[in-house]
Amino acid sequence: MKRSLYLFTVLLLITLPGCDRQSQTKGVDTTETVSQTDSDIPSICTPEWFNWVNQQLPIQSDDTLNTLYPNGLPEVGSGEWFEATDVLTAGNGERGVGPRPGSDAWCFMIQQRLNNPE
Repeated sequence: MKRSLYLFTVLLLITLPGCDRQSQTKGVDTTETVSQTDSDIPSICTPEWFNWVNQQLPIQSDDTLNTLYPNGLPEVGSGEWFEATDVLTAGNGERGVGPRPGSDAWCFMIQQRLNNPE
């Protein structure tokens, strides 16, 4: 009985932190992003990931980047960069629509768009 209670407690402690993490991505399909194991892609929503996204934008957007940002992309992490990233990955760039820029949900959304360009 004590062993069963101990195992239950350990399993509960392992799974509960994950429950909170899922609630932060409400409304965003993360199944495809989570299953990706490509070693070239840094862990999502880290500084390395933001830099990786910045490197992917010219590849994904072709001529759109040169038209909208002839002097190059804005500084990574700036408000203008988040807006540019949204637009260049097939979003509409509207502020206040969709996940908060830089949040886990936003990162998963951008990762999903980069994985499945239109």
